[in-house]
Amino acid sequence: MKKFLKVLGIVLVFLVAGAAIVWFFFIKPTPPSISDEDRAILRVMPLPSELEFGTGTFAITESFGVIFEQEPNPKIVKAIDRFYKQLELTTKLSFTDRSGAGLQIQNLINDEVYPQLQDDES
Repeated sequence: MKKFLKVLGIVLVFLVAGAAIVWFFFIKPTPPSISDEDRAILRVMPLPSELEFGTGTFAITESFGVIFEQEPNPKIVKAIDRFYKQLELTTKLSFTDRSGAGLQIQNLINDEVYPQLQDDES
């Protein structure tokens, strides 16, 4: 019985070591190529796959608007409303006139209201 437990323990150690090697060298996903300094500045989730900060400015006025290339689904409309509420809290501006251009959204995939299994959420 002792010999069986020893063999079982050795087999389990090899299985765990093999699984760790496979995970860390073959399966483990690579994080986005964003530096730690940029991650500390950026407050969005999920992180974009690529990021490049520029030196320009982006003026947000009370007529800041959102333009859609396609008809937005209800999930995107709710997200834009949350965005405006957060922007009002941050800037202390009232965005009642949303007719101006400022943010352009391309909705390439018209997805369901709720995420489904195997959906790409990036």
